[in-house]
Amino acid sequence: MKRKISVKRNKAAIMKKVKPQFDSADQLSRIELYKRLDQNNPLNQGMRPYEGFNGPKKERSMTDRLCLFFLIVFFCATVFHGIVLISYGNINRISNGYDFREEICGIDGLINLPYLYYLQPSVDLNVAMCVNECPQSTGKYICLYSIDHFTTTNFCYVQMSSTKMARYCIPKEPVSRKIVDDYLSQTESYIKRTMSDILLSLDLIILSIILLGLSAYLLTYLLSFPSIVKYQVWGQIWLSILCFGVLSFLFYREYERVIETRCLYKVDKHYCGGDRATLFYLACIATASVGLLFLFNIMKLFNKINLGISLIKTSAQIVVVLKQLRFFAIFVAIFGFFQFGYSVYVIFYGMTIGERNTIQALNINGDAVKIFTTTQIYQLSLPFQAFMILFFLLFAMSVNEMFNSYALSVWFFTKKKDVVQIPLLVVLRELLLHHLGTCVYAVFMEIFFFIPKWIFYTIYYFLSSLPQDSMIVRFIQGCCLCCLACYQNCLRYLSKHTLVQVAIWSEGYSLSSRKAFFLLDRHKEKIHDLDFLIEFILFLLKLSNSLIVSLPIYIYLSISDTTLLGINVNDIESPLIPTLFVFLIGFFYVSVFQVSYDITTKSVIQLYLVDREMFYGEQRFVEDFVQKFMEFYGKKEADQLKIKSNVQRKFNAQVAPETINKELDEPSYQSEEQEEEDEEEQEEEFDDINLQDDNSSPELGNNFNGKNRTNAHHIVADPFQLDDASDSRSQTQWKSGSNFNK
Repeated sequence: MKRKISVKRNKAAIMKKVKPQFDSADQLSRIELYKRLDQNNPLNQGMRPYEGFNGPKKERSMTDRLCLFFLIVFFCATVFHGIVLISYGNINRISNGYDFREEICGIDGLINLPYLYYLQPSVDLNVAMCVNECPQSTGKYICLYSIDHFTTTNFCYVQMSSTKMARYCIPKEPVSRKIVDDYLSQTESYIKRTMSDILLSLDLIILSIILLGLSAYLLTYLLSFPSIVKYQVWGQIWLSILCFGVLSFLFYREYERVIETRCLYKVDKHYCGGDRATLFYLACIATASVGLLFLFNIMKLFNKINLGISLIKTSAQIVVVLKQLRFFAIFVAIFGFFQFGYSVYVIFYGMTIGERNTIQALNINGDAVKIFTTTQIYQLSLPFQAFMILFFLLFAMSVNEMFNSYALSVWFFTKKKDVVQIPLLVVLRELLLHHLGTCVYAVFMEIFFFIPKWIFYTIYYFLSSLPQDSMIVRFIQGCCLCCLACYQNCLRYLSKHTLVQVAIWSEGYSLSSRKAFFLLDRHKEKIHDLDFLIEFILFLLKLSNSLIVSLPIYIYLSISDTTLLGINVNDIESPLIPTLFVFLIGFFYVSVFQVSYDITTKSVIQLYLVDREMFYGEQRFVEDFVQKFMEFYGKKEADQLKIKSNVQRKFNAQVAPETINKELDEPSYQSEEQEEEDEEEQEEEFDDINLQDDNSSPELGNNFNGKNRTNAHHIVADPFQLDDASDSRSQTQWKSGSNFNK
């Protein structure tokens, strides 16, 4: 007995001298540390209602007021910039060339001479004249006209056979053809000809935009009928896949048109087609590849898409009651139409501002020619105008989303939802007076940080899916520390869900974005992929709706000789350009009308979670049809997560269902019991031992072994067990709220 006690004391003495060493698996990785910090974040502790809460906060304050300054500056700059460009520009320079006197073909004295012909491009490209038709023969002499445009001069050249490309004559002679073609393929000239196609088909584009608005509203209105929602959505989804195939075909057809126009002898069609042909060819391949990718995702998410359609049906019941959501979208669409038209019109003029210079001609003895060069300052101002188009269109969308979020918040937190009235002007007044700055803030975040967010999210998601105990993984995380920190501290909070929190609590974008993120993160298992699923479905609907209206303009330009205003269709270089232009505009219009479903689904999800955290039983505000869907979806996701492998499925097939349910419902405490037994054994052997790591820190979690560390990561704080400080802070924060409906 004494010998046994002596051995134990020797062991204890040795253990005292040896300091415990922890390997890399006992330390938290960077991503694990971020998750630990999220668990302790005060905003991640759940929401508590204050006494008398019955809707969005009534005593509201102006949020993100500094952003209103940028809105005013941008508006004034856009108006002033447009006035200057329109005053000094000449829109006729877009679609027409100008001759050796810097006179524009097809207008004024050259009204009957719309095409530009290069007399001797191998010597001097600046010597060009306007003609009524491109020459079809070679050998004759063609002479420059005098100031009256009728009398010929003594400067004559051998005529070259040419082909027509838009309103330019391209010589067939190989050397001259390459020189002219390379000149017209320069970036500035290429943009000019692209805008020319849009300008010449402007009547068809305006008509298509009007039809687009009507069709977008009609298709959105049809979603309000639950009996046909499933068939309509699936029909448009498959139509969107067809859309990728049609666009791929159109790109390839334009590739062949470029080859046919530019490659006279077709010796090497890829080389003679130039960058334009290569661009269409790559666009064809890329569009087809994206279409196959979307088809694969549709087949993979087939069952989940049906669940998403069920949520759209749920949202449709709300939109039917709140008709203001659809009506307000009409005003936003009208605003977007005029703003976009004004900005494009300004860009047209901005591209035609320049200086007129006189230079010596190379092949006109003793004479000179006048050339036109665009001014660099106006070239630099065009990106500003393009940015303003994007800014104001997104701003209109943001205002529409905020309006919908506010109206839905009022409706949701009302007991008698069937009789609630939400005045359009009251909601709009609250929005304009208090939250216009937040709408601008949201636009800035979307423009500047949307792409970085998804790039950093991809990096974060990939690194978090790897084994965190691996030294290689931790080394990569250290190399990507800047990206991970940016995503963790800023980028991950950016989403449209922020607007719902702003609508409820009247707080700024920064705080609301964090509250919205942690709210969704706390319930991520219940709403697993639901937000992404809805966005995916609505994106496919936008794609198909845009194709429905944009494709007819391509068909019309392909089979008709003139536009509605009598402009020759042959003067349009590529009918695909106005088609794509209408297609892109279609995305905006469809987004405006479908935002009533997009933001409704986002708002319903978040409002349901807020109501679930704050109230119990009969105190809850949620409607039965919303609660039934959310509970059904959460149960569906939970059932799918229980079985993760084919081996588990085979095992479950051999076991009685009662046993399966019992095993799934009852947690296993085998590891904890084993740990308790080990601890008791150590206490018996080393009663006098008390090991402690001096360098460990409870906050960082460095003083537990691998098993404990894994279990600690699965600790979920009870959102309703707040300390006194956080509870009082919540009471103070929401104290000013009151019943909006009163």
